[in-house]
Amino acid sequence: MKSEEVHNGARNWFGRCIDGGDRLWIRRCNDGAASGNSNSTFSMFFNLGDGHGFDPDVSSWEAYLDDEGIFEGLVIPGSNAATKPIPGIAVSWKVSANGRVYTFNLRKNEKFSNGDPVTAQDFVYSMQRAVNPNTSVAAGESPISANNLPIVNAQQILQGISGYTPSDLGVKALNNYTLQITLTRNDPTFLRDLTLPTSSWVVPLDPKVVNAMNPSDWSNPAKIVSDGPYMLSSYSLKTSATLVPNPHYYGKSSLKKITVYYNSTTGNDTSLASFKSGQMQESMLQPQDLAAAKADSTLKKDLHMFPASAQYTLAVLPSKNTALQNAKVREAFALAIDRTAICNSVLQGAGQPAYNYYLPTWLNPWVEKYAQSYNPAQAKKLLAQAGYPNGKGFPTVDIIVGSTTDPVASAIQQMWQQNLGVKVNFEGLEWGQYVNALKTQLPSDQVGFVNESTNANYANLALPQTLESWIFPGNTALINGFLSPDNYQAWYKIDSNSQLSPAQKQAEEFVIYQKGLPASILNNVELGIRAFQSGNQSLLQQYYGQQVQQNFFISIYTPLQPVLLSSQVKGYQPDQMLLIDPPYWLNNITV
Repeated sequence: MKSEEVHNGARNWFGRCIDGGDRLWIRRCNDGAASGNSNSTFSMFFNLGDGHGFDPDVSSWEAYLDDEGIFEGLVIPGSNAATKPIPGIAVSWKVSANGRVYTFNLRKNEKFSNGDPVTAQDFVYSMQRAVNPNTSVAAGESPISANNLPIVNAQQILQGISGYTPSDLGVKALNNYTLQITLTRNDPTFLRDLTLPTSSWVVPLDPKVVNAMNPSDWSNPAKIVSDGPYMLSSYSLKTSATLVPNPHYYGKSSLKKITVYYNSTTGNDTSLASFKSGQMQESMLQPQDLAAAKADSTLKKDLHMFPASAQYTLAVLPSKNTALQNAKVREAFALAIDRTAICNSVLQGAGQPAYNYYLPTWLNPWVEKYAQSYNPAQAKKLLAQAGYPNGKGFPTVDIIVGSTTDPVASAIQQMWQQNLGVKVNFEGLEWGQYVNALKTQLPSDQVGFVNESTNANYANLALPQTLESWIFPGNTALINGFLSPDNYQAWYKIDSNSQLSPAQKQAEEFVIYQKGLPASILNNVELGIRAFQSGNQSLLQQYYGQQVQQNFFISIYTPLQPVLLSSQVKGYQPDQMLLIDPPYWLNNITV
């Protein structure tokens, strides 16, 4: 998924979770006789639906549902995001001595929903189609992300680099039921990473069906053929979808029917009452619902708090004033934030402190050892050492977020004013205004921070491979505030030049970053590159630890999704690598 969509998704989650409230809910429906493998049917609210269809080879929110059971890949998730995957279409596999070649033995009894057999050639076809730039262009959608899977030539093909074609992808069918994937490097977490939502393109497609489809057909259940435990039987644009068992699936489907409702149909919220009445057996809550749930003895026993994957982070904005480029000043601002109070009071327990933009504490507990605890006295001392005693002479500080209201940003505003003595403005902007603000250089009497939140990731997957690949496309907003005022103006002139192609812009902007970024950031990225190349876990931790200690960005919290889950619901595993913790694998859910 391209970075702006990730940030937009994070913006929606934070804005709605804190003060609006999207919902994911599951309830049992008693609507008739059994069919398939189970009498149970479910309705599920899935608050990600952009109407772009179910093609697993392009990036769309609907495609995440593909990953949960409409399609099945080589392996499927274990019990949660931190456990090993288990066999899916691949019943076994072996890895070469150098760790770069994976040979998968496929099931011989797996079929698509139309009855066609699933073969190794179908995986090759789908994966080559996914990295072909023409696939996403023809669909008018975003290309898949190949960053998490170091398959030979995937990046080069996807980027359209001359000399590379889809047939050069490091995948090969040795025979009908043996698939070989070759990696650019040893990747001991490759199997685990195949279960990530961003890896939903590593699934088989039926070539004779897909070759006859138009992009719009991926919203037509009658045209979509899949291989997972469930298949799409109906779909109403941005409203609802119905899944039923795939009659040709090699295993059993645990539910008779799953109805998915998208966020355009939320209507009035009656989550607590519906759960208490038994109408819903699973309900996601807003933070403001927590107090009522905790006070109710019946609800309290069914309350779960699942960590989500988003990190609420503040990044330095470009300014003609360089005050925030001083490491002592950034540390002062970081120490003046009481993360625990924000999580417990502002979010009413629906968050836990975060310390790194890329890594959540629940997945990488070692991140916390680098954390700088709330210390307003030390914060005030550091600001004085930087030449601003009690905030005197410090420019006005802007906090900009992509939502019109944000109680977390408001709380930080008060903490900074009280603990540092500086003047702070909070600006909650509509999304279009927010995007423009990211590129607006503040005047010399202002500095600022912007909420540049993103999805969490596994530590090894977020390591930089090169300085250029680290900067583009996802990290420019994190580092533009560290360019000198003149270098930023030079960057902006290039970025706003409509006569330059995207490749020309990137090449010229990269020169600005190379000469204009401070040595502390460049050295940190170099450390990350060494960690990537060596696989050294000590270097990996140092890389992320430096980011925390030098406060290149200031992470505040990771959302905890409050979920009411009835004891009648079994096998519910939240996908913590998505923003809203939807089910990880639908076929694990039973009543």
